[in-house]
Amino acid sequence: DLQEEEPKAPEPPVKVEEAPVKSPDVIQEKKVVKISSEISQMERMQKRAERFNVPVSLESKKAARAARGKGDPKSQISFSQINLEKLKERAQRFGLNVSSLSKKSEEDEKLKKRKERFGIV
Repeated sequence: DLQEEEPKAPEPPVKVEEAPVKSPDVIQEKKVVKISSEISQMERMQKRAERFNVPVSLESKKAARAARGKGDPKSQISFSQINLEKLKERAQRFGLNVSSLSKKSEEDEKLKKRKERFGIV
């Protein structure tokens, strides 16, 4: 009755770590941060305007926005005139009516047909 025992690897000793006990003298304070502020919207706008050096009033904002979007009205007029000239040249190239009188009569006919279609006559 020979029994062979397998050699077992020695198990490493289990380390028992104790959690540090907090003494009542050392109490950490939690900081509470409020996300919603009680500052009015106008005050916020004024502070922001001071930070970024921009005007505060709504009228000035509207004027600045209008200036960004529209551009110079004189340049738009010249741009539309150029477009009309290009359109006239193109119409001549493709054999379409160019005269303003014929355009007016075509528009009148279209309006008349539309009025008849929708029963406005």
